[in-house]
Amino acid sequence: MKKPLFVFLFAAGVTASGVPVAWLVLSVLGKGNSSLVVLVVTALVGIGGGAFIGARIWEDRQVLRQRAAQENEEE
Repeated sequence: MKKPLFVFLFAAGVTASGVPVAWLVLSVLGKGNSSLVVLVVTALVGIGGGAFIGARIWEDRQVLRQRAAQENEEE
């Protein structure tokens, strides 16, 4: 899997899980008028945050793979 695909899927997952939770919370609180604005903002934050965290996870994963490869070469 390539990095852009991983980051896209991670951001989509964060957004797909965050927006329904925000909708549920707004439904429970009874906020009808501002719910669309809040859901759009939540989606944008989910996309941005998910892309940032997804990229960091990818980089950390690559570093761990490199360390494991170096340890295997040393043995």
